[in-house]
Amino acid sequence: MTEVFGNINSFVRCSALLTQETAFLIYMQGCVLRCLHCNAPEMFSCNVNKKMSVNDMMSEISQTENFIKKGGVIISGGEPLIQIDFVTELFKAVKQKGLKTTLDTSGALFNPADTSKIDIVLSYTDIVILSIKHINSETNRKLTGQPNANVLAFAKYLSAKNIPMRINYVAIPTVNSNRNHLLELGEFLATLNNIKSLDVVPFINSELKYKSMNLEYRLSDIKTPSKEYVQNVRDTILDAMRNCKKSGF
Repeated sequence: MTEVFGNINSFVRCSALLTQETAFLIYMQGCVLRCLHCNAPEMFSCNVNKKMSVNDMMSEISQTENFIKKGGVIISGGEPLIQIDFVTELFKAVKQKGLKTTLDTSGALFNPADTSKIDIVLSYTDIVILSIKHINSETNRKLTGQPNANVLAFAKYLSAKNIPMRINYVAIPTVNSNRNHLLELGEFLATLNNIKSLDVVPFINSELKYKSMNLEYRLSDIKTPSKEYVQNVRDTILDAMRNCKKSGF
């Protein structure tokens, strides 16, 4: 069998950044979105950083295997599904080790008309972290460069297949925290039966990083919101979810 290589930005051997349990965290290089609030523009391009084979990465993972028995391996990015063949083979190898697998994705590459490859990845995936940027498709396009139809379709697909999912949402003042939009998001999430958690995190102003890379940063006037602001965003979404479920929606 031909060895499969991935383009890797970096990896962290023992990280609790995306989970409460210590995990081996891999950042894949390349992304199909151009989110205005992205704090990792160095991962945009698919043509930089280093190539590693599945065997190379498993050698790294094996060195910390005893420390990641609960958290397992998380593949993030960038958008990891750009390199779906590598993700598939790596998750397959990780599962053979008996470790947990977590896929952190935007869902933007999901194609409802052809799920053959994603179905294979999901067969080796224990949980998906799905990053929803905005519930309104046109606003999502302005924020990320693409509409959100594939993202929402992927959420529904994961629910139908009963694959555990965590929702990640970045609270950006004046951009995606309008109350009506948050209620609409909660109503959508209420239709799903596989959500394990709703993680709302604060927007981080990355103007200095963009300037250092000679990139335009269009959210320079927006400040990082307070903990209270972020909590209010989460509470609003959760309230809409609960109200919908109570009414049988």
